[in-house]
Amino acid sequence: ENLVVVRESEASNSDGPKMLEFEALTMAPFDSRLVDDSLLSDDELDWLNDYHTEVRSKIAPHLNDKELGWLENATRTIGVAA
Repeated sequence: ENLVVVRESEASNSDGPKMLEFEALTMAPFDSRLVDDSLLSDDELDWLNDYHTEVRSKIAPHLNDKELGWLENATRTIGVAA
């Protein structure tokens, strides 16, 4: 589970309904071994892969080589044909 903060989106305007957005406060990869990517839509796969890219970019600078290898494997892109 991730902690998120809910806030008004910058996309909201005074003429229309207020839009909300979520910002992840915790950055932990999902265990891809537990994901059946054949059940996910393209949008869901894109979201998961984008999230893992964000996790990698925020966490990688704080890791040693061994930990970085684990993170790169844990956040590898899934659901894309080779």
